[in-house]
Amino acid sequence: MLPGFGMGFDLFQIMFTITFILVISMFVVNAVRGISQWNKNNNSPQLTVPATVVAKRTNVTRHHHVGQTVTTITTPLLRIM
Repeated sequence: MLPGFGMGFDLFQIMFTITFILVISMFVVNAVRGISQWNKNNNSPQLTVPATVVAKRTNVTRHHHVGQTVTTITTPLLRIM
């Protein structure tokens, strides 16, 4: 056995464990942030304001390329009073 081989393997295990913990913790933090934002949005008051349709755009285009489909939908333009 080469001298120092055991220490290099231990270092790999430590770095792998740290990386694994960091990746899992990033998933957990993002999930908690997403759930808290969802909860905040659900508990926010719903605003009702008068608005009029200024221009109705009904242009819907669909592009199909090999391996992907792009759909563009243009929504009506509203003016809030």
